[in-house]
Amino acid sequence: MAVLKEITLLLVAYSIAFIISTTLIVYILHIPTFITGQQKMVNEYYYDNFLSSTLLDYFLVFAYLLVAQCVIYGLNANYIAHRLTLVIVTTLCISGGFYLYFKSKPLDKTSFFSRWFYNAGFSAVVYDIVLLTVTYSVLMVSLVKTKDRLKEWLG
Repeated sequence: MAVLKEITLLLVAYSIAFIISTTLIVYILHIPTFITGQQKMVNEYYYDNFLSSTLLDYFLVFAYLLVAQCVIYGLNANYIAHRLTLVIVTTLCISGGFYLYFKSKPLDKTSFFSRWFYNAGFSAVVYDIVLLTVTYSVLMVSLVKTKDRLKEWLG
């Protein structure tokens, strides 16, 4: 039962962090457009395809953070500055890998991500770093804030 409680805590905290960071970064501050300069593509992804993009991002961001957390645990990083640095490096490696993959192939006009990396270039990777770092930061705060409340709620 303790494992179920911890998983519930993490999922609730992650969901809160994802909603807050995505809303702030994408819909309030318009950071993807600011960093990439790709207003049309940002509109296509975040506004025209809101539901599918949000669901995809929910799982992609979770996967990125899961990999980053494995690196954090593997390196026994205890300080928040070290953890944030590892989130940045992990995101750079993953997104940078996707960037190199898509850029190594001819442009596929039917693939959003092919068009995204071709049009936005490396700034797409920079945007991912900002999104993941902010989401991780909000997640850490959310875990601290929700842990006690969830323990009461779950008994």
